[in-house]
Amino acid sequence: ALGTLLPAAFYDLSRYGPSKTAAGTPAPPALFFDAYNMPSDGTPSPAVPVIVQDGEQASLGHEDLVLLLAGRENGQAWLARFLDRAVATRSPAAGCAHARDGSRPCRDSFFFLLLNTRRAVGGIAVGRDADPLFTLTQAVDMLSRTDFTDGVRRCGLKICAACKEDLTECVTKARKHVWTLIPQWFGLEE
Repeated sequence: ALGTLLPAAFYDLSRYGPSKTAAGTPAPPALFFDAYNMPSDGTPSPAVPVIVQDGEQASLGHEDLVLLLAGRENGQAWLARFLDRAVATRSPAAGCAHARDGSRPCRDSFFFLLLNTRRAVGGIAVGRDADPLFTLTQAVDMLSRTDFTDGVRRCGLKICAACKEDLTECVTKARKHVWTLIPQWFGLEE
């Protein structure tokens, strides 16, 4: 059970900024993690992160903090590669409604989606800059939003239904794949 909880815990912590994570959090009144993590011979278990409590703060040990930060970087790198492969060079769907126009509205929508999703990777969006699962969800949500502007009025992307469905399917598969990668990103799987 612990093997399935640790990847989720590391992933959740990685969504916070590195300085906030390194600083730790106020310790609850009774924090027993150190004693719980120590076998009877007093050596820490390598499978369980050691929470260090210095009286007022609880934080990850150095090795676990390094794993956390490396995993955060791995997730961001994976997302950047995914965007390059699946969005930047995306071809319109076989049944694209704009094919007679060279699929220009759909290609423009892919480009707009790429730019705005990359902004999320860079940290501009809602403080969740290292959250590939959230960023992928936001990318799909952008396909249906109507609060963009063309400089005059509010509008949505001009992507056709076939291209929208094709891209949504691609991103849905990517989200499922991310769940399998999380343990590797944080060095929790051989």
